[in-house]
Amino acid sequence: MEYKDKLRRNIYLYYLSNFFSALIFVVPIWVSFERHFISFAQMALLDAFAVGVTLILELPTGALADLIGRKKTVIIGWGMRAFGNMYIAFSINPLMLIAGFTITSVGNALISGADSALLYDSLKELGGEKKYAKISSTNALLFQVGLAIATLTGGYLYHIWTGLPYLLYGLAELITTLIFILAQEPKIGFQKFNIKYYISQTKNGFREIFKSNYVRSLSIFYILVGGITWSSQYFFIQTFATDLGFNEIEKSWLFGVVRIINGLVLFRLLRFEKLVTKNRAFYIFPMLMIIAFLPGMFAGKFTGIIMIFIASFLSTARFIVLGQYVNDEYCSKNRATAISTLNMFVNIIYVIIVMGSSLIIDRYTSKGVNTFLGILSLLIVLPWGIKLANIKSPSR
Repeated sequence: MEYKDKLRRNIYLYYLSNFFSALIFVVPIWVSFERHFISFAQMALLDAFAVGVTLILELPTGALADLIGRKKTVIIGWGMRAFGNMYIAFSINPLMLIAGFTITSVGNALISGADSALLYDSLKELGGEKKYAKISSTNALLFQVGLAIATLTGGYLYHIWTGLPYLLYGLAELITTLIFILAQEPKIGFQKFNIKYYISQTKNGFREIFKSNYVRSLSIFYILVGGITWSSQYFFIQTFATDLGFNEIEKSWLFGVVRIINGLVLFRLLRFEKLVTKNRAFYIFPMLMIIAFLPGMFAGKFTGIIMIFIASFLSTARFIVLGQYVNDEYCSKNRATAISTLNMFVNIIYVIIVMGSSLIIDRYTSKGVNTFLGILSLLIVLPWGIKLANIKSPSR
């Protein structure tokens, strides 16, 4: 197979890997699973610890991907995630949970930035980088379909054996690992590894996201949106559904249906590029965040479902829409490091929010935390989005 054909194959391998990595059978049950060992406040601290591990490793692993290759880094990362989740399945105490989450967190850091850089640079070498958003929307649809299947079945699997959702999740990630073995490493943006280049690459990736007024403002907007929506999607949305009174089976159906609708909406919406322009996106994201979070304190089941739908939509749209914008501004040789740097800052926001919530969540529940996220969106994200929309982009 010719080199260019292998690069084209990366696109289809990426589709396939997105589907299998989306088989997150633990979505509707992880709160119930962890409640066997720890409280809500302890969950927040454990989650903040796990993300903190990823946070510490984000930048160096991004630089490592730029130097030894995205493919190798992603393979190691998915392999670690597979092992970590299969280990969690057999947890019998909090220490086993901590060990499993630590392993998966290291895997997260290795994957972060490297997977999207592998796809984007494959497209760039083929001269099709402008197709990134459309391909990402297809990826998102496949991810949402896989996630919907896993979510719909997760509650039932939990009732067979509480560790079964984690075991199957790990096996799906093992398949993802095998898929990436077939990928082709793009030639652009690749440097032969040595310590000097490694240190230099880390510094260059950090500078990349702040290299101009526009890029700096765009990067900060991505970080603000990502930090808030990711903390909701990855932690609070499940505790929010629990506080609304949904059980494991109901959460399976709730999140499964939400995922299917989200995937279809994103797939169709992003086909109309004139509708979702950069300027409009900088207003739309914060306004939808306000709607999704601010009423949390007063939400019932019906309004809660609407809020969960919007929050899930925003979390996925951030990767597709804002991901295209930042990738357009970063150069290939620094791309994985730059994206890892972005994710590092997203995780800093995440850790601050989740650790802070551990002080109040047992008293005010996740409903109160949601309202706090809405206040942050209103007072910080919306003004920054308005400011960004009025800065001239070099590409506009």
